[in-house]
Amino acid sequence: MKRKIFAKETAFCRGLRLGGMTAIGLSLLGLTNAANAQQSTGLSSAFLPSKLFLHDAVTFNQIQVATGLNRIINNGVTETSIGRFLAVPVVLPQDSLPLFIQTQVDLIANTTNGLNPPARVQAVQFALDQLAPNLYTDLPFLTFSNTETVYGSLEQRMEELRFGAVSQPLPQEPTITGTSKGGKDIKNPVEPPPPSEQKWGTFAYLNGKFGTLDSDNNGFGFDYQAGGVVIGADYRLTDKVAIGIAGGYEYANLDPKFVGGNGSANAGYGAVYTTYGGPTGLYAEAIGGAGYTSFAIQRDVLGTSAHGYPDAWDASAGGTLGYMIKLTNNLGFAPFGQLFYDNLWRSGTSETGSIASLNVSHGSAETLDTIVGGKLVGSFYLGRVRLTNVLWAGYRHDYLQNVYAVSSSFLDGGIGSFVTQSPRFSADSIVAGAGVNADITSRFSVSVNYQAQANSDYIENLFTMGLKCKF
Repeated sequence: MKRKIFAKETAFCRGLRLGGMTAIGLSLLGLTNAANAQQSTGLSSAFLPSKLFLHDAVTFNQIQVATGLNRIINNGVTETSIGRFLAVPVVLPQDSLPLFIQTQVDLIANTTNGLNPPARVQAVQFALDQLAPNLYTDLPFLTFSNTETVYGSLEQRMEELRFGAVSQPLPQEPTITGTSKGGKDIKNPVEPPPPSEQKWGTFAYLNGKFGTLDSDNNGFGFDYQAGGVVIGADYRLTDKVAIGIAGGYEYANLDPKFVGGNGSANAGYGAVYTTYGGPTGLYAEAIGGAGYTSFAIQRDVLGTSAHGYPDAWDASAGGTLGYMIKLTNNLGFAPFGQLFYDNLWRSGTSETGSIASLNVSHGSAETLDTIVGGKLVGSFYLGRVRLTNVLWAGYRHDYLQNVYAVSSSFLDGGIGSFVTQSPRFSADSIVAGAGVNADITSRFSVSVNYQAQANSDYIENLFTMGLKCKF
């Protein structure tokens, strides 16, 4: 059904382009005469479109778009705004319908020609869905997700600092001090030398993430993919205290479900962090950061393509508190609690390229998440390589927004503003992860980590690889 509707829309739009403004003008004149006829009987000129749009609208966003269209039709536009839209002089009656709305009505109506009532309803709903700025409502998710990826890399780094993963001495070969009565060698194990004063450290983490969110009655879900790099340096003030600075770049791509289009985000981040603690006992982490994100949005709208380029700033802070309990010489368990806050401000944008281009207002969003869980840490040697293994799981809860909203209006009918919403992000999730750090030498180590988050309507997967050096 979706492909059939798209084919009809594309063919009709191609006809409009080939036929030029004459076809649009005739279409407008026909509906204007119909509107005048309705007015002579005392009916509103918006009666027919209102009934068409609102009767078939079902979801929150469809109703909002239909309401926005009807407001424009009820209020009308001036000859000046019609002329500006066409970029040529146009003389039409003052009470005529806006030209761009008329074209949208024609496009929507065209999808219903020859269709039975259920198919017509689906066609109208699909057209309303295309008019809604679905992709813009998902932008806070991309920013928050990218910021959390950066934080995750820094949390791995601070854990490695506490366990001394890159400064731990390698086991020494025992020396032979003599022979026993049975002729066997007597081996005298040599204590490892004291660790050198390697207080500076540098690191780089590569990450890749992908996931999916289901649709609901608010908005359409999406699939997304992301990747980036986090680099930084830190300094150990004491045996238990270290501070550091880091920067990161993250790219994300978003593909909405059901409607056509694409969204992308290029983000840069800066952060400072500190950690307290050692291999056992109480430990704490703190991170503060800020980021800038440039978005690129492309929406398929009734056979045309709308493009918008908003950007955003976000400021974030987070912390972790835990206690590592020593179970054996090589194994420990730590219950922990984690807090993360991020506040986003997004600019507005005026779309180009489509007959239904939107003026998207600026907006803001925030998230406040907590994670309560536990982690199991084990350390052992594989030959001369020291391996530190981590397995953890927790429960995550979001205390603030679960649905993001965007206010928009059609560029050539600004009085028809409306608010659309994203699909709901469940406030509760299960999170878990596993990783291993390999101390190749006393200065260099590498790590691989995997993390997952899941609930009833959302799942994501994050992979991270790290390279660290101490000097």
